Amino acid sequence: MAAYAVLDNPALELRFATPISAAQTLLEGLVPTFMIQVLCALTYQVFALSLGVEFFPMFGNCFNVQMIWLIPTLALIALGCLSAIAAAQTTTGALFVGMVWLVELVARGWFAENNGKYFLVFMSSLMPDHPDLIPNYISLSILSLTLLFAAWALLHRQERFI
Repeated sequence: MAAYAVLDNPALELRFATPISAAQTLLEGLVPTFMIQVLCALTYQVFALSLGVEFFPMFGNCFNVQMIWLIPTLALIALGCLSAIAAAQTTTGALFVGMVWLVELVARGWFAENNGKYFLVFMSSLMPDHPDLIPNYISLSILSLTLLFAAWALLHRQERFI
């Protein structure tokens, strides 16, 4: 969804002709996608709790339960947005995120045992007791911010998208 959020705007050329900042364009494209993810995550949690599911014995406190979906969501949104903007094609961004998602699910054991553990998007949900979970959160958060900053910088070169 994040790959399509910015570049598939039918009025993108008109937006670039007006004095709207790249940050505003990025936020207006990504915030609705993020809010949909928040709504889905919270709806799932309420539904699961209404069925009597208890997340806390496996994942600890409420903070960890929220980080399970928040960190991967932000990382994949940032990756999808940057790769779509870098390629100037939304399908490239969606394909790239899908490939990273599949590779990390298939090779999660390798990632967890090697230096890839700092970039394993699904460590919090698949390995909640991994000793490097907090460094994983920190590295993915920094990576997400870096990717979003790079996407913001690429949006300043508007002629690529017109």
